[in-house]
Formats: sequence, structure tokens, C-alpha cells
Amino acid sequence: MHRRKALLPDLLKLMLADREAARGRAASVAGRQAYRISVSGVLAEMEEQPPVVPLLNGDDVMQLLDLDPGPNIGEALAVVAEAQAVGDVKNREEAAALLHRYAAAQGWQLAQRS
Repeated sequence: MHRRKALLPDLLKLMLADREAARGRAASVAGRQAYRISVSGVLAEMEEQPPVVPLLNGDDVMQLLDLDPGPNIGEALAVVAEAQAVGDVKNREEAAALLHRYAAAQGWQLAQRS
């Protein structure tokens, strides 16, 4: 849900349409209403949550890992964002430690700066 948050409202509408199509004439007004109330609750919950401030930005990642610009920066930011969303990292230090472990596990060739 975290990674596709912007798509979630449309996805929930698609799920509702799919449910109605699959149930056909067996769909009831009460069941449809209960499902819509549940979907509305999920959407309301999403709107109430304050936006998450990223722990690191691309410049931070390049500096921490001594990486040049490229796709690894976006990948690293996604790893940190996911870990932050689920509560595995709570501050910049934990995010930096996660990035170092991740870069090592991926076997990334770090830039050699003089």
C-alpha cells in the first residue's frame, strides 16, 4: 500500500466493480453498501495521515554510499522509504546503516573518488 498509495483509490474502485461483476445478480444492496462503507473508511484513513517526511534524499544517499547519480539512488531511496513506512528505521542513523547493509548485499560498485 505504501508504494502505490496514489493508486489506491482507483484500485479500490476497480475492486468494487470486479466484486459486483463477479457476484452478478447475487449481489445485494446491503452487501454493496457494507463494502462501500469499508472502502470509504480506508480512503478516509489515508487522508487523515500526515505526509511522511523522508529520512534521506538523493544527495544524502550519494554521499553516504559514495555513489554516482544513477538508478541505484532511486532504488536505495525506495528501500529506505519502505523501511520507514513499516517502522524498521526511525531516524537518519538507522537509515544510513540500512543503506550500507543493502549496498553490500547488492554488491554495488561504489564510486572511487580522489
